[in-house]
Amino acid sequence: MPTPTDAHQSANSLVAAVHKCCNTPNSHHLKQRKSVHWWTPETSRLRKESNYLRRTFQRKRKKLGAAASIMEAHNAKNKDGISASH
Repeated sequence: MPTPTDAHQSANSLVAAVHKCCNTPNSHHLKQRKSVHWWTPETSRLRKESNYLRRTFQRKRKKLGAAASIMEAHNAKNKDGISASH
């Protein structure tokens, strides 16, 4: 049967191990990516616009349902004169 001293030593060892794990820096954080050499203000603007339109579409699809969103996108393409081959 363990003695109280053994229990205290085990508890202290466990606490030390937990502290060590908690104080170890996380290597799971992603490093910030550098801007690619071909990235321009124009591509940045287009990316922001694309993200905005995608989020708008996703919100409408969630609110109206998939069929209504597909029909709205189809009508918008026809209105703008965009052919289906694009």
